Amino acid sequence: DLRNPECAQIVKQIMESTTIHKVMWGANGDIQSLMYQQRPFPLAIHPAAVVDIQLAYSAPAKRMGMRRMLEKVPEWLLRDL
Repeated sequence: DLRNPECAQIVKQIMESTTIHKVMWGANGDIQSLMYQQRPFPLAIHPAAVVDIQLAYSAPAKRMGMRRMLEKVPEWLLRDL
């Protein structure tokens, strides 16, 4: 819960780490929120080592939704998720 300063500090340590690689889907909005959120207190988190895999599945002009991407993944890879 990022309303809690202690939790926000843990998220900051993880997201700013260059040794922990983060794989996210549609990371753009989430990263902007971490960087610029001011309430209830400024987060000022500057993520590092983040890969937005949505960009790998999408055409430059239109981003693919996760549901559509999952339709392309073989069923056996999703079985026990």
